[in-house]
Amino acid sequence: MKDKRAELTARAEKLFAEFKETQEAITALDRVILIYDPEWRPDLGKRSRRNANKSKLATELNAVLGKTNRRQVVLDVLRVLGPATCAACTQAFAERFDIPSGDPK
Repeated sequence: MKDKRAELTARAEKLFAEFKETQEAITALDRVILIYDPEWRPDLGKRSRRNANKSKLATELNAVLGKTNRRQVVLDVLRVLGPATCAACTQAFAERFDIPSGDPK
């Protein structure tokens, strides 16, 4: 079993390296194609996300937050709190936007 595990691990590492190399080649090709065809979008061949439609709560939250830089707010909250729980970070985020603690948004 140990030999089989070692064999599978080696195979997985080889496949991962091959996958990474292939992804890099695709990225390089995308860059070259964009030089010759700026209208081309490399993501057209990708599958669409299942839950692409925004939920009602997400829409309401976007209305409250507006064009706020959410990443910056999260970083500000983390700087103030330091290491904290997700609940504490969420509460600080909600307080910053005057969202009541029981609000499902």
